[in-house]
Amino acid sequence: TAFLLPVRADEEANLDDVEDLQEKIEDYEEKISELQGEAKTLGNEIEYMNSQIALTELRIQNSIQSIRKTEEKIKGLSEDIEDLRLRIDKLEVAIDYQRDILSSRMRERYKSKDDSPIMVLFGSGTLNTLIQKAEYLKVMEKHDNKLITQMGDTKDAFEVQKRLFTEKKEEQENLKRQLEVEK
Repeated sequence: TAFLLPVRADEEANLDDVEDLQEKIEDYEEKISELQGEAKTLGNEIEYMNSQIALTELRIQNSIQSIRKTEEKIKGLSEDIEDLRLRIDKLEVAIDYQRDILSSRMRERYKSKDDSPIMVLFGSGTLNTLIQKAEYLKVMEKHDNKLITQMGDTKDAFEVQKRLFTEKKEEQENLKRQLEVEK
């Protein structure tokens, strides 16, 4: 803002008036310089505050993205957990089935003591019957051994799936806790 001072046109103005005017001019110039410095300082403060606001907005956006990513991980883990639960159920059914078959075979062998390998071989009337019965016993033994191996493999697969299920469930719970903290 410009300040207008009345200037006297009187030729009789004395030297003190000129000095007073010069002093006032210098005072106003100094005051204008100070005000310009303050304006720069206020401008810097405004710039600083705008930068802080922008930084805060970016941090908020980053947190929102992080929360979304965590929610997506939780959703993926939920799907994985459900898939593992279904696999575990199928493996339990397979183990029960194999156990039932093996138990049934063992019970039948125990019940028929006449069919023990030695009795079967020596109780054969002809050489041909003896060979057939021996082959049948070998096939039965191989089949039983294969069934026992399959049961072991199924049980191992079951344990692996169960461990994965537990790990995924723990990871899901950790992510849920982390998400609650972030929110």
